[in-house]
Amino acid sequence: MTFSSKHLTTLGGSRFIASQALPALVQHFVPAANPGGTSPQGNDFKFQPPNPVGAGNCIILVFSFSSGQTPSVSDDNGNTWPGSPTVTADSGPGAYMTVIFVLPNANGGVTNFTITRQPRRRPPSRSHQT
Repeated sequence: MTFSSKHLTTLGGSRFIASQALPALVQHFVPAANPGGTSPQGNDFKFQPPNPVGAGNCIILVFSFSSGQTPSVSDDNGNTWPGSPTVTADSGPGAYMTVIFVLPNANGGVTNFTITRQPRRRPPSRSHQT
């Protein structure tokens, strides 16, 4: 991954052009999450970071969950998320996989995120927003 004041490149083979310099606010949000088996299967994972998203910033969501599921991300702030992760690391059946979703040029404001997985199993183990 390469950063500069004009662009972010080579994340999963994709190139992202930023509309401005690097963001002034970086958030790292790690909720306690739901330890495996402690909440009903099939629940979407919903969260709101502690600060509003800056207009034009890049959102990077990283989360882990049971292998063999297909994740998706949505929010209530009008952003259009990629249909699949930018990067996936899968440990195989019976283990966990970690995915990274990248959304450049996000809409600014308070944002509630929803992570959905199909088929639905144990909840994701953690999430980050940068």
